[in-house]
Amino acid sequence: MYHSKTHRYFKRVLFFLSRPPFYSSEVRFPTGDTPISSTILNDIHLRYFDQCLGAVDGSHIRAFTSIEDQQFMRNRKGFISQNCLFMCDFEFFFIYSLCGWDGSVADAALWNDARTHDLPVPPGKYFLADAGFGTSDALLVPYRGVRYHLKEWRQANLRYV
Repeated sequence: MYHSKTHRYFKRVLFFLSRPPFYSSEVRFPTGDTPISSTILNDIHLRYFDQCLGAVDGSHIRAFTSIEDQQFMRNRKGFISQNCLFMCDFEFFFIYSLCGWDGSVADAALWNDARTHDLPVPPGKYFLADAGFGTSDALLVPYRGVRYHLKEWRQANLRYV
């Protein structure tokens, strides 16, 4: 069990990430005028991502709660947490965060809540996400069953030599 000092630390981190001054000064919502990152525009291998605004993923932050609420806060890895959704652009600036959901909630549910309530994604633009998110006009997710890791690509090339 964690010491109460640790509990206060995690609580402060969540408050810091989801409230002013951090949220109002460091989180920048994308708009139709949001420029495409020079990282993408200047790299010939990334030019196909010219409408991509950044990446999105959920992150589990350890939480402390009553015994009654632990059944909802336990994530798929077995520890008590809150699932938070974070989005960053290619300059590593936060452009969105959604904190405070139970650890048992999937990343896709956080995405749906964000899109329903307050996350604008300009038409024709999208974000990169992992396979934990569903297909959407605002997300580019990997195909299921396809191997994408570089190590696997190198090994695949050796088989045909």
